[in-house]
Amino acid sequence: GELGECDVSVNNRLPLSNSELLRSYSLVNKRLRPMVLLVKTWAKNHHVCGANEGNLSSYAWTIMVVYFMQLVDGVPSLQQLAKDSRAVVDCDYWGYPRQFDTSFLSAEEYLHSNGGQAGQDAPLSLAELLYGFFRFFSREYHWGGEVVSIRKPERWEPDMWFRLYGKNHPEPGIHVEDPIELRDLNIVLRRDRLAQLKAELAGAADMLEGGSSLEEMLTSPALPSQPLFTPLKQHLRKQQLRKRFHKKHRRV
Repeated sequence: GELGECDVSVNNRLPLSNSELLRSYSLVNKRLRPMVLLVKTWAKNHHVCGANEGNLSSYAWTIMVVYFMQLVDGVPSLQQLAKDSRAVVDCDYWGYPRQFDTSFLSAEEYLHSNGGQAGQDAPLSLAELLYGFFRFFSREYHWGGEVVSIRKPERWEPDMWFRLYGKNHPEPGIHVEDPIELRDLNIVLRRDRLAQLKAELAGAADMLEGGSSLEEMLTSPALPSQPLFTPLKQHLRKQQLRKRFHKKHRRV
């Protein structure tokens, strides 16, 4: 049959831990997997997913969905619930050998402690959760001042050390923590794609608020490229306005 998406890892053990962690999350809450699929389908259709194009990676989008579900749907931090310590020695993003903490409570252990029941009885429907995701990241998320962290979902502010592990732009950006490597997954995000990301998230929330169907929102065309208002352009604009002001008053 046709081969779908797959990840290939050679002599790199970290992705195996990441994959197992995300698999466990998909099992502890039955609505998490369809949420991830819907959000990633939308992100790909609107050209805001794909590290090779300067966007957030598919992995980062998954982290964003899990984080949102932790905040509103009772999904726990499996790393905070870890009973045993595990570690992997591997090379980090920059090629330096390090030891990484890969401890987390497996889905099987979590479900056993909860009578075998995956979380699914929260009052919000899948449609409400999807709208809430776009509303949260377009209007309530603290751009530039909040770390999307499923390891510690406490809406904490990035310190200067954490910012060194990512990419900073003149505009407030998004910070998405790799739960095991503890680096900022925004390191691949270009400035023009950041502007597009904000516009697309706001556009999706507006469409759902305006009564658009899920299909209409998912298949709507991507917005035009968003202009960048650089500090230099801002300075030149102020100079231009100042000259107009003085010219006008001279005439008077």
